[in-house]
Amino acid sequence: SRLGNRVELYHEPEILGTGGPMVNARELLSEHDAFILHNGDILTDADLSALAATHRRTGATVTMLTLDGPENRLLVNSAGRVIDILGKLGADPATGTMLTYGGIMMISREFFRYLPSEPCNCSSIAAIIAMIRDGGGTVMTFNPGKFYWNDLGTIDRYCAAHYEILVQRRCRLPGLPPDHGPILAAADVSLGDPPPSGFLCAGQGCRIAAGAHVENCILLDGAEVGPNEFHINEIIGPDYSVHRDFAILRELKVMAGTDWSHCRISSLREYGSARGFFRLTDGDNKILMVSDAQDADFDRFVDIGRFLAATRLHTPEI
Repeated sequence: SRLGNRVELYHEPEILGTGGPMVNARELLSEHDAFILHNGDILTDADLSALAATHRRTGATVTMLTLDGPENRLLVNSAGRVIDILGKLGADPATGTMLTYGGIMMISREFFRYLPSEPCNCSSIAAIIAMIRDGGGTVMTFNPGKFYWNDLGTIDRYCAAHYEILVQRRCRLPGLPPDHGPILAAADVSLGDPPPSGFLCAGQGCRIAAGAHVENCILLDGAEVGPNEFHINEIIGPDYSVHRDFAILRELKVMAGTDWSHCRISSLREYGSARGFFRLTDGDNKILMVSDAQDADFDRFVDIGRFLAATRLHTPEI
């Protein structure tokens, strides 16, 4: 890429956790008095220059980007100083506010005193806790107020990030009704007829054939959707597709024994129901219904379905 000559990669034959990578790159990271650690799955528009300015102004050893939720595990006092993490230091929760670490922090090179001398699997958070306990340095927070933040650690959050940013940037195609979802497509993309429903993000060289139904999807570079194909809530590549809810469906007991390498998932339209409907294709076609645990009609739905199937009416066998 255009930044290729400014990037240095550090291979980990064995995963080194959150602290080990810093030790692995110690020589590079120690060239200056401080560096920024940015988790690769964090998407944000937070001002990192302001983070650096806060770090230098306070003289902290570590300055952590923070926000309220989704995992409030840092106890922060009124001065913005971290006084406990995960309850490990025994500080009184009434003396501060609980906040979430946002996966980005600025670290002074003195912090290496609390990391191993050789690369190994270790935790940066454990090292920070040890530093606070020993009084060897301070940990401050940086909360820029209103900013975009998303942890892309799941397929669901990856899809949500595309939708949120498309809405934020008001990405719309001319000629579509005003209530149509946002669409962002490369200049050489063929969108087919009818145009996609919901939101769409399509990379270079994507093709959607006429008659295909594409709704709330992300098309990676070179993806092609054939005539009359049906895709809802999917990430589509040149030779594969992954459903937004794949990780959740894979854990269902009813799906035990499924050969996921040959099973394709696509959503079916939901019309005001709390149930989710999916078509599973693995040689046979199956419809999976996922119902809320509080759905009072679930047992009746199953009983009626079995009764109708027993009468040899053309209803699906459950």
